[in-house]
Amino acid sequence: MHKLNSTAGADICFGITLGRSLVTVCMLLLLVPVAVVPATASVASDRAPIRPPFLELPAAGSSASCWWVGASSTDSSALPNNGVRGTIQVASQQVNGLLSFWVSDQLSNNFWGQVGYYFYMSSTPVAFYQIWNMTSGVVMKSGTSSVSLGSHQFSMYLQSGTTWAFALDGRVFGTYDMHSSISSSSYPVYALSEEGYATSVFSFSPVTFLSAMEVLKSGTWSPVQLANSFGNAWGVQGAAQNSNLAGDQILVSTSMPALGAGTVLWDGSITTLPSPDMTSPTVSIAFPTNGAPVSGTVSISASASDNVGVTNVELYKDGSLLASLTNPPYTFSWDTTKDQDGAHTLLAKAYDATNNVGTSKTATLSIDNTQPQVTITSPLSGATVKGSVAISVTASDTSGIQRVEFYVDGALKATDYTTPYTYQWNSKTVKAGTHTILVIAYDKAGNMKQASITVISAGK
Repeated sequence: MHKLNSTAGADICFGITLGRSLVTVCMLLLLVPVAVVPATASVASDRAPIRPPFLELPAAGSSASCWWVGASSTDSSALPNNGVRGTIQVASQQVNGLLSFWVSDQLSNNFWGQVGYYFYMSSTPVAFYQIWNMTSGVVMKSGTSSVSLGSHQFSMYLQSGTTWAFALDGRVFGTYDMHSSISSSSYPVYALSEEGYATSVFSFSPVTFLSAMEVLKSGTWSPVQLANSFGNAWGVQGAAQNSNLAGDQILVSTSMPALGAGTVLWDGSITTLPSPDMTSPTVSIAFPTNGAPVSGTVSISASASDNVGVTNVELYKDGSLLASLTNPPYTFSWDTTKDQDGAHTLLAKAYDATNNVGTSKTATLSIDNTQPQVTITSPLSGATVKGSVAISVTASDTSGIQRVEFYVDGALKATDYTTPYTYQWNSKTVKAGTHTILVIAYDKAGNMKQASITVISAGK
């Protein structure tokens, strides 16, 4: 990556990076595929720099390039500070190259750190942090962590002494002794969107920095008062360009026209930021219950709620999307006859307007579309009976027998829920002659099968 040149004062930028290039004065390979490379970074003759041991990512080819855009600030509210953070939307998108979103801070001793997330040759977001020695052009340390879709807060801040912490949603996933406790008073604080490992700019879905630039001073986080655009590879908007954005929010997108570098994005006294929605919806599968046997076409009921509002609920079967609903009730239809008998898993996901996602517990259901086995063992078909007659039945099924019903000449006489399945029939209540005994066995999945015989009643 190339060094992002700064003006006097403090700049805080947001950026997206797609590709990395080997430039004469630019160290191409970052530990994490999302870092601004110091202009003084050295390259061993015409070869790519030695890959640091922290990440095993491929080096970019010499034809690769990088582009960025975001916001910057020269306002005195930005520097000096003891930390920077941003709340950035993480939305899934397939990337054939590198796409990253991050914030950064430069310390008084020329150490520089960044923290955010990236996509590399996939649609899987990865949280990362990285530290550079800007004087020597050496990457000192980097690390990664998994990150889910939704809005997440990325921060780097002084933890104690001269050790800085790098955190995702307040959870520290890396620390480093930066040998300084305070940021530079003249070098920018960045929050950027960047593209790399590509030969030309590619398109990506719009991403919002819900809280783009907050800095830590005297133990208090506060927003930057004035911000300008930085870079002009594609579009960036702030409150000055988009009335739907509050101060200290930006939107980056390849579908928006580029702004000239230094264009004011917001300018005003920002004393209170709207709290970004970082609360994930809650969702559960209400019916069927975990472990239940199912058959035929089943109605799957999900329950979902959110502090702001649920926008979409998805149902996954065996890890694949089965259906999606945008409005309640969240009732899905599942034709189990298209699947094999046996265990299958269901999982629901609920989304809100800021793409926070909640995930239900996995429910394991057993498909049973096979009829039970049922036999009338006594009396025998064609037998002559008299008085009290014991009708005995055997029934079995893989999911278990729920009940057996006994009918005489089409009239339900009894229901037995436990084995042995028997009914004592008083044949004196019917006229002498031929009569039909019918039994129906139901399994716990709702499948049924019947068996019948005819007997001759001797009458009274």
